[in-house]
Amino acid sequence: MNAKRAAAIGAALALISAVGIIWAVPSVDDFSLENPYWNGMSSAAAGLGISARDPGAEPDPAGTVLIIAGPDEPFSAGRVSEIASFLGSGGVVVLMDDFGEGNSLLEGLGVPVRINGSTLLDPLFMEKARQYPVVSALGAAGGARVTMDYASALEIMPGAAQKGARVLLESSAFSYLDVDVDGDHTAGEPLGPFPVAAEVPYGKGRFVVVSDSSILINSVYGISGGNAEFVRSIAGNREIVIDYGNNAASPYGSLRSGVLSAVGAVGEYPELRYLLAVAGAWAIFAADPIRLFHRRAAGGSGLFAGESQEVRKVAEAHPGWDLSLIRRTWEERARCGSSAPIRAAGLGNKPAEAAFGRRPGVDEGQSK
Repeated sequence: MNAKRAAAIGAALALISAVGIIWAVPSVDDFSLENPYWNGMSSAAAGLGISARDPGAEPDPAGTVLIIAGPDEPFSAGRVSEIASFLGSGGVVVLMDDFGEGNSLLEGLGVPVRINGSTLLDPLFMEKARQYPVVSALGAAGGARVTMDYASALEIMPGAAQKGARVLLESSAFSYLDVDVDGDHTAGEPLGPFPVAAEVPYGKGRFVVVSDSSILINSVYGISGGNAEFVRSIAGNREIVIDYGNNAASPYGSLRSGVLSAVGAVGEYPELRYLLAVAGAWAIFAADPIRLFHRRAAGGSGLFAGESQEVRKVAEAHPGWDLSLIRRTWEERARCGSSAPIRAAGLGNKPAEAAFGRRPGVDEGQSK
């Protein structure tokens, strides 16, 4: 096998291996539905049946709850218009954010609620530490206890009640906003209770704001059943879909998404399957595994070290021949003073004993 052919086969095998690894290793991006680690949402995806929005498809407003969690890219005018249209047609949007770009969407839509941006702490009603406040659900979701993770609080603007806004989740009276970021309550820092989730009617739909992006991540979701209960109270019988349109993907996440899309296209289009099948058959033919096996049985590719140049040339040219017979034959010819190369003209791939005119073990004694 020449160097170019070997390099081409090696590159093809490396590509196949890389695709296999990318296929098997899930994304570790924040809020990824397939991420099984602390910052992913694999548990919520399984428990609530959440799916990722297909960028090329329009969700049905009447039957869909669209979740936007932890957006870190600004909402363009076109994006705001798209969400407004979804809401106006009867869709439900849940914005979960604390310190990201959520306010840019709220401003663009004219929703009379803002995210404060300071960290909400609670030294009494909390889970393990004050950074994980436990809040209470009001109204239709009353009774649910929701655990939050480095959350913030909401600011309900004047006139919001006249527009139908109502609070869904509220922190305890012992909570406070850590404005100076020292972890403790300092004189002058606002004390609770604070609204942390609110719902505002919008057209035929509803807009829900939660001042925490993390209530569905794996490290928080499973602490109690309250987080799942709260989301179900909003969704009802609707399908829950997460929208990553304003979430920046990691390089690996982008690569994996592209690979999965390509693999999905292979399954969708028969022509691509046939093309890959032909390419795979060519790769197998080019690699010639039978020949490679014989070469390894005879000493391996590149493992003819110690053999004479003539023996190596013959063994590489005829991988099916017995290396020991080639070596002995060359040694006998050398003892007889012959320097002519070993040839088996017209014999093709006949066994080595036929090529050398004797049978191993039978004519062994006659060769001397």
